[in-house]
Amino acid sequence: MNIKKTLIALSIALTLVSAAHANEQKKSEEPSLAVIDHNSCIQNSKYGKQEQENLDAVRKRFFNSMTDTQRKMQDAQASLEDAEYMDSLSEKKQEELKKELDTLAHKLNRHQAEGYQMIQNIQFQAVQKITQKIREAAADLAKESK
Repeated sequence: MNIKKTLIALSIALTLVSAAHANEQKKSEEPSLAVIDHNSCIQNSKYGKQEQENLDAVRKRFFNSMTDTQRKMQDAQASLEDAEYMDSLSEKKQEELKKELDTLAHKLNRHQAEGYQMIQNIQFQAVQKITQKIREAAADLAKESK
């Protein structure tokens, strides 16, 4: 009887040890999961803030340049609408003023399209750079946790 009890006890102990060992192996093989707040990384990280400052500087230059062209257009338009001023100009000068207004309008349209495209490209590149930094940091954390 004692042998049966001993064999049963050993059998149970072996089963428990095997189960515990299998459980430990399973835990170490399971990937850990982490959530990364991409938006927070962009807004709060040193690198994200730097990229945002660069983008803001480009936007400021773009809008200043666009404002300057708009002001020139408004001045030319005001001159065209001033009847006394237009009467004092020769027909050649009037045509030049109309052409200048047309040229400024085309320049403004082209400048807007190019500027918005440039800003969009810079934003895309900044997000790509930050995403790469996040990947590198995540890989470093994964190596440390193993």
